[in-house]
Amino acid sequence: MKKVIAIVVTFNRIELLKRCILGIRDQSYPVHRIVVIDNASTDGTNEWVVKEGIKNEPRIDYVRLKENVGGAGGFNAGIARAIELDGDWLWLMDDDGVPAKNALEMLLNAQTKSLIRNSLVVSIDDYNTLCFTRKLNGCKVETLSEVKKLDTDIIEGIAFPFNGTLISSTIPKKIGLPLKEMFIWGDEIEYMERAKKNNFFPVLVSTSIHYHPLDKAKRSPVLGGLAHVSVPESRKRLYILLRNHSYIWSRYSLAKLALMILKYLVYAVTNNDKRVIPILLSALRDGISARWGNEAKYLE
Repeated sequence: MKKVIAIVVTFNRIELLKRCILGIRDQSYPVHRIVVIDNASTDGTNEWVVKEGIKNEPRIDYVRLKENVGGAGGFNAGIARAIELDGDWLWLMDDDGVPAKNALEMLLNAQTKSLIRNSLVVSIDDYNTLCFTRKLNGCKVETLSEVKKLDTDIIEGIAFPFNGTLISSTIPKKIGLPLKEMFIWGDEIEYMERAKKNNFFPVLVSTSIHYHPLDKAKRSPVLGGLAHVSVPESRKRLYILLRNHSYIWSRYSLAKLALMILKYLVYAVTNNDKRVIPILLSALRDGISARWGNEAKYLE
């Protein structure tokens, strides 16, 4: 059997973590190990792990970090640990997701040679609504029912990292780890872009289901509703978002970088949001030149 190591990153969501671990334990294809990366939770996660004996379970590898390094740092640490454990495949997810019972089996048995395979991500509150809408085989689909009408179970070029994403250990050995410096927002996009640049292309396996809460991030329409932008209220979070995407698109798609700049400039002007342009300029400078750590100046 292929040795699959599940990697779960958690921070202060103990009840969701319990549900996630239960879903992984219950898989029809058993995982070899579950690596839990605890981003220095303060909600009793560590105490629960000790009290329930989770820490001593042979299949669970619990790693408590000294500080919260975000999702980016968490997956960096988790993938590094899985490589140490000599996994063949690495199965990546946040603590708020739950794989269907046969999710892993469907990914492994998929008729594809791709080394990046993603489950279809479905709302955990409504088992027919997709969490992320995409054009699949040229058609925009929003429900599981619509996906089932497609003439294939394998859709090339689509992934929803890191939400039930299965990757071969060959990939981090070839391209390295996610950029921990990003902290949050964009590390998963950068990792997929880096993989594609190295000729590792993802597929979506629609028979494999990963349940996840719907994305509740607020997005503001721009350009007459043709596009949308995320504008966090926190100046620090806005800076991190723009810096990370400046880093990504300056390296992988100048067209997307130009579009990002245009969208946020239009948003700033039409909404009279005086925060956006100075933060955008600073984020562009730091992201393009890979200068990390400057988010501290945006502490509220």
